[in-house]
Amino acid sequence: MTKPYRFTTFVDEANGFLVIRPIGNMPGPDFAARVIEFYRSIEAPWTNSRIIDGRRHDGYASDADGPLSPLPGLESQPASPIMPMSPLS
Repeated sequence: MTKPYRFTTFVDEANGFLVIRPIGNMPGPDFAARVIEFYRSIEAPWTNSRIIDGRRHDGYASDADGPLSPLPGLESQPASPIMPMSPLS
């Protein structure tokens, strides 16, 4: 049996940022659809900073052909180092 997943959002109007949080094994197409739905519910979402908190996301991003592949021509580029982040309060 597949575990259910959740999608939570938070808008901090005072500081001008949005938090998007996929939780569990959320498929990529569902995630994209929910983000678009969330943006449509906010007036001028592009005026806010966005945080996508994927710490509790158990799935992986994919497209219709399977896992996402690098953009053409970028296969040989070195990966960017992952920067440590402090937990959100």
